[in-house]
Amino acid sequence: MFNNAGELRTKIRIQAYVPHRPAGSLQPVRAWADIGNESPGDPPRMRRCKWQNIHGSEVWEADKVLAESGATLMVRHDPRIDAACRILKMGDARPYEIVSVDNVFDRGAYMEIKVRRAVAGD
Repeated sequence: MFNNAGELRTKIRIQAYVPHRPAGSLQPVRAWADIGNESPGDPPRMRRCKWQNIHGSEVWEADKVLAESGATLMVRHDPRIDAACRILKMGDARPYEIVSVDNVFDRGAYMEIKVRRAVAGD
């Protein structure tokens, strides 16, 4: 939990799969697009969050599930965010997958999101 909105310093993009029809194609395809955008070609929608890397016993738990790195994020509530979305951190091209989403105290003000980046399989 955090005490003020000034802690929302880290810029991220939250993306979901959206149906998209490429030019000249009859079949729609699914592609990643920022939440709030209609297609992948729309400009990025940056959000701010409190980003806290996992530490302590959480690191050992992450190591058991072969996660390379993980974090806990605090963002303003948005009902469109779910476990099927992914997170892109500003300055980092590799996406994070969402492990869990929690509506903090069920108030609809903030969400706590746990993310991880899995190690590539052999």
